Amino acid sequence: MASKAKKTPKKPPGFNTPFAEIKLPPEPPQHVPVPAPVPVPAKPRKPDLTDDDQRLFEQAMFGVKPLSPAQRQRAAIPAPPPRRSRAASDEALARADLADLVQKGDQFTLDEVGDTIAGLAPGIDRKLLARLRAGDYPVEAELDLHRRSRAEAGLELERFLARARAAGQRCVLVIHGRGLNSGPEGPVLLAATRDWLTQAPLRRHVLAFASAPPAQGGAGAMLVLLRRPK
Repeated sequence: MASKAKKTPKKPPGFNTPFAEIKLPPEPPQHVPVPAPVPVPAKPRKPDLTDDDQRLFEQAMFGVKPLSPAQRQRAAIPAPPPRRSRAASDEALARADLADLVQKGDQFTLDEVGDTIAGLAPGIDRKLLARLRAGDYPVEAELDLHRRSRAEAGLELERFLARARAAGQRCVLVIHGRGLNSGPEGPVLLAATRDWLTQAPLRRHVLAFASAPPAQGGAGAMLVLLRRPK
């Protein structure tokens, strides 16, 4: 039996496809740009140690132990000012009480050395001032005069000293600042505080005053020893 010839499908009438038999090449894959790698800066190379340097370093570090995290945290916190003994404070207060009884004269004695200042009421033993500088009197109240005008600072200081003395407080700290941005006349509030403490009406409250130790503000603050309340 003869094989039947494969029939070619007839094209629909009115349809002309001259390129139907042509095979197009496959489309090339699209190129996706890859970002350039970010250069990583090279770590600085440590200098090579010689044998002598290494030996000296090991000798210097022999027996050294690294600090624990708790020890490092404690080392970062500034040490508080040293506390005087109770006996020293009691004796200093007794001297202050005696000084109240022997006051005479009308002029404060002033000591100014560099940017530090101290003052002593008339007739008062200089040992009282030495004890104030040594920290024998615990600070019982503080006043910060920063960001106040001269007039505001004077009024606030007068109120503060009156309240502290009425409450029986003997030693207070007045923070006046160093006046680093002051004009050619120097620290305004430092000089003003000195004048206020030695003149009426504030002088009636004061036995002595002195620039604070560094732990309490140094030349930017003043310790003031007050009289007993009336």
